[in-house]
Amino acid sequence: MRPLAVLVVDDSPTVRAALIRELPDGQGLRVEQAENGEQALEACARAMPDVMFLDLAMPLLDGYGVLRRLGATQRRPKIVVVSTEVTDDGRASLISLGADEVVSKPWRAGEIERALRRIGAV
Repeated sequence: MRPLAVLVVDDSPTVRAALIRELPDGQGLRVEQAENGEQALEACARAMPDVMFLDLAMPLLDGYGVLRRLGATQRRPKIVVVSTEVTDDGRASLISLGADEVVSKPWRAGEIERALRRIGAV
């Protein structure tokens, strides 16, 4: 069984590190990081991850732009948006743009792993 490839996209190194710490142990994960949407799209072009954790507010290309660009492709990762900018109306909009799951920052203990389970990644 190949390891689950995870891409963590956030402009804050602290947030990326915190999210990576929340990923489940023992799942054989391969984790890559990107600090903006452009790097995220480059990582997807290189080797499409299975799951992407995506912030919305980032320089160069924000999470909305990433969702729009990946939504137009046939093959894309499962996308979990992780952002402080999430409202109930915004959640529905993000799902329509192609997000598979939405988690609000700050997340609670276990919420990242539960999101992975809800999208069928683990």
